[in-house]
Amino acid sequence: DQSLDWSDETYRIFGIPIGSPVDYETFLKAIHPDDRPLVDTQWRQALQGHPYECQHRIITGGQVKWVHEKAELEFSADGRLIDAFGTVQDITQAKLDADALMEAKRSLADGNQLLESVLNNTHVLVACMDRQFNFVRVNAAYAAADSRPVDFFPGKNHFHLYPNAENEAIFRRVVETGEPYLVHARRFEYADNPERGPSYWDWSLIPIKNADGGVRQIVLTLADVTHQKLSEKM
Repeated sequence: DQSLDWSDETYRIFGIPIGSPVDYETFLKAIHPDDRPLVDTQWRQALQGHPYECQHRIITGGQVKWVHEKAELEFSADGRLIDAFGTVQDITQAKLDADALMEAKRSLADGNQLLESVLNNTHVLVACMDRQFNFVRVNAAYAAADSRPVDFFPGKNHFHLYPNAENEAIFRRVVETGEPYLVHARRFEYADNPERGPSYWDWSLIPIKNADGGVRQIVLTLADVTHQKLSEKM
């Protein structure tokens, strides 16, 4: 006898009128065609004494739902199925939430990969710092401009390396106001290497904010325009 005794909630999940006769074939027909072989195989294995627990799709009212099923089977001494007790849970929303989270993670990973590609293949110098102006990371162009490896910078303070009271005041203003700072052809001289002479930079200081609007990091971008600036003076 393959008749099934369902609770009212199970009828509602499967979209079948409460009290309608149901059997294994009724159950199997409600399952998404792509999932039927999986469910049928697991049920047949359960009849051989294996545990039955399965997640699969069903189709009800033209819509796809996800369910989680678990059953315990009771057998006679000679191995005949006497009874089965099981539960069915509608996990559609949880499944959709998990799929959305997975897609968001994939999108984030793709975005991070794109960002890494841009950072590592641009001539623009890029440095990310915390609120105290300690380096979080720099790109290869930033490190090369100072003839240092990329891993030299994280944890070091920008103004310990490049002391400049005027620039530090600008950085602090960006952190305090949350307003970006942009400037064209700003003059810069290396305090510890004056023989390098002055250089000129287009630079921007962009605040990265928390959900509450507070600045948590700043991103400095620099483009060397020394050649253009000196050409203007000729």
